[in-house]
Order: sequence, then C-alpha cells, then structure tokens
Amino acid sequence: MLLFHGTGGDRALVDKICSEGLRPSDHHEWAHDTTGIASHVFACTTPVGTRGGDPIAYAQARAWNDRRAWLFVLDVPASLVRGAVPNGELEQYWNVRTFASIAFDENAGALRSLIDRKRERRCATRELLHYRVISTAPGLCSGEPDAHTLIQFEHAYLRVNTRSAKQRVATSYGLRIPDDFADDHKPWCPACVNQLFEIAIAAEPALQFFRGSWQRVDLETFGALVDATDRWLTAVGDPPFRSFAALQREHPPPRDAVPRTMWPDFVTADLATRMKVADTQVLLDRVPPEHIVGAIDIGDDDRLSSRVRPRDGEVLLDKLWYLARQLSDRRRGASAPIVLVD
Repeated sequence: MLLFHGTGGDRALVDKICSEGLRPSDHHEWAHDTTGIASHVFACTTPVGTRGGDPIAYAQARAWNDRRAWLFVLDVPASLVRGAVPNGELEQYWNVRTFASIAFDENAGALRSLIDRKRERRCATRELLHYRVISTAPGLCSGEPDAHTLIQFEHAYLRVNTRSAKQRVATSYGLRIPDDFADDHKPWCPACVNQLFEIAIAAEPALQFFRGSWQRVDLETFGALVDATDRWLTAVGDPPFRSFAALQREHPPPRDAVPRTMWPDFVTADLATRMKVADTQVLLDRVPPEHIVGAIDIGDDDRLSSRVRPRDGEVLLDKLWYLARQLSDRRRGASAPIVLVD
C-alpha cells in the first residue's frame, strides 16, 4: 500500500530517514486520545490531501531558509497501521473535541438543562440557541455590538496575515483594533481574539457556553451535536454524565445514533477499509527503511520544484502519483530508497 509523508529539511535529513526509517512522533494529543498509542508516523493515502492532512503543505511549512520540502513515498503492510481517518472527517472531529470540552467537561449541568428543555419543547436544539455578546474591548465598536457581525469579522480577520490587511478588514466592519492588540502577536492567534470580544452560545433564560479557543463551534454545529447527544443518552437509558470521555467509556453510543466522530474508536474501527480511502490520514508504527520507497524533492516553502510542477494540461495529483509509481517500480530492483532531486 503506497502512502505519502511530507517533511522539510536538508539532504542529510533525507539520507538519515532513508537509512534509519521514520520514527513515531508524540506531538499529537488527538492521535493518542483516539488510538490509545502515544506515538505515530503520519501519512496520507494520496500525495495531495485536504486541510490539516496535506503532505505537500506539511512539507512546505517546514522548508525554510536553505531547507527543501520532501515527499516520502512509503509502501507499508497493514500490520504497521494503527489508525486511519479521512482528512475531512478529522476536521469534523475538532468540532466534537471542542464540544466535549465546552458542553461536557466545563458545563455538564448546563448541557443537561438544555437537553431537558429541548425535550420539553419537542424541538431541535438550534431553535433554542442564539449568540450573546459577553464583552468587547474598549473602543472596538462605535455603537451597540452585534454578535453575528463580530463573528463574520472574526472569520475574515483570521484569514489575512499582515497587519495592514487586518486593519482594512476591521475598518470594513466599522471596528477599531486597539493599538496594543495590533502590536502584539495576538492578531495571529485565534484564541487571543477573545481579548477583542467574547461571544457565547446561549439559550434563555440563563444558559451559555463558551465557543472554544483554537477551534470555534458555531450555533448549527453546537445544536446538531447536542441533538446527537440527546439521541445517545436516550438509547442508553438516559444516564447521568460528568464528562464526554466517561460517557463514551461507560455507555458507548450506538453506531446509528451519533456521527462517527463521536465514537470512541472512530479512528481505529474498520481499518481494512478505511486505510484504502482517498485523502485519508493513516497513523503508523515506526516505518523501517525497507518500507520507504524513496523521496521526491518538491521545492521550497512556496514554489514547487521543476520535477513536480504541473505543465500544460497536467494536474499535480496525477503527476505525483506517476512519480510515486515510477519510484515503486525502481525500488524493487534497488537495495535502498531512491531520492529524486530537482
């Protein structure tokens, strides 16, 4: 099974990986939480993936100064696979993770009250929810702050990277960013935007939930996950709960009651099928040199190498697959991984 792993570094790092293999990293708490294994090597079933799991983006992000971006091609047996999750599903998992924190672990009493209220009203949770402005920085708004406008501003503000661009975004929304905030690192930190304003997810008369720090949860997502929790609780006898993890452990949800990302084993179930799905992140044990096909020099931090850059009528994904299969064919007659340099 061909997989792809992106990294950045000099040629010495590439040679080291080719001779010693890829060693697991323990820098990803989510992987530990979902597999029960502390360390993994991360790879993708396609050479170009989507947000959060793209080997190319991962490699380019680590190719600064004189470093190069490298795409490693792996050919691994199923015995090395410890988990698999489509990259799009992993993005949905961040919402579940935030929801678990803000609705269970920090506010279980309020969640219980909200579920009771939706049952009394016989309605979807979303019908009970609205945004509530908790605070704004002095001088941020010229008039009464509007929660929906501030959230739209937040999305636009975090998408741009320079101070001047961020200032233009603020001006377009009629907001004034305090100088001490703009001069600090905070404009590049989603969690720190809470110092500009704080908005809660609320339900009358007095229930409210934090939207999250690095990952925000919107009204629709929060409501859908509360509805899923209600179905889960109903299916298992409506037990009391104190945390998301404890509920998963003591009363695992029926598979048809909640999204897969709420299953305790959503990364490890159905591995034989999941590891073959396109654009899927695969969590591996140590990958020894004999399972490394080779490495492709894909350029620097913002420019693709001439070897992989698509030309007229070409598509990057197809070109990388072509090079990977070429490497795989050559590797069968070679004693060591093959490195393709620009």
